[in-house]
Amino acid sequence: MSLLALLRYWKPKTIWRFSEEPQQTIETKLIYSAGQVIRAWSPFMIMTLMVIAWGLQPVKDALNSIAISKFMIPGLENSIIKEDGLPLLIKPFEFNYLSNSGLGVVLAALISMPLIGMSYKEGAKTFLITLKQLKFPAITIASVLGFAFIVNNSGMSITIAMALASTGVLFPFFSPVLGWLGVFLTGSDTSANALFCKLQYTSGDAIGIDPLLTVSANASGELRGK
Repeated sequence: MSLLALLRYWKPKTIWRFSEEPQQTIETKLIYSAGQVIRAWSPFMIMTLMVIAWGLQPVKDALNSIAISKFMIPGLENSIIKEDGLPLLIKPFEFNYLSNSGLGVVLAALISMPLIGMSYKEGAKTFLITLKQLKFPAITIASVLGFAFIVNNSGMSITIAMALASTGVLFPFFSPVLGWLGVFLTGSDTSANALFCKLQYTSGDAIGIDPLLTVSANASGELRGK
């Protein structure tokens, strides 16, 4: 929004272009009505309202009271043994298909399509094309989250954290670098958080500083990586 406001009142004196780039012939003084502008922005407005609504705890509780599926993943229960010899408590997988924010995004798309003049047939076709384009990123993110579960619960994260904690005064440098590396490897802030947040928390606790700082440094590094 800041960039839009800037370009509304300021234009560069000269515009740099490639030598082979054709001369711009698009009319720049187009005038749109308030209705046209609102219609163009309506998908983003509706999606924002839906995401906010689905993020409210009362809404989540209400939707979960209607339908939610919980089940244990075969092979995980009592399969991880802690240092004290007791099995790690594995929570059941919750398939909250109504309270999941993804449903809010889908509903926002369904509401927005008639407003922008797109038929549901065209929307379904576009959705399938998008799924095809994102199949490999989806598999990658799912694999990283699965790997994060193994790393965090097998003791790998804690072992690496102890090694990083031994760097002492150099750890504030390594902390954001890990976040950057996580995004570089996974391409996702969420995946990088799942992969390294426990490591950052343990490292911060080991060197005697607030783990909130190391986890925040991890997030800062992720944003730079993005």
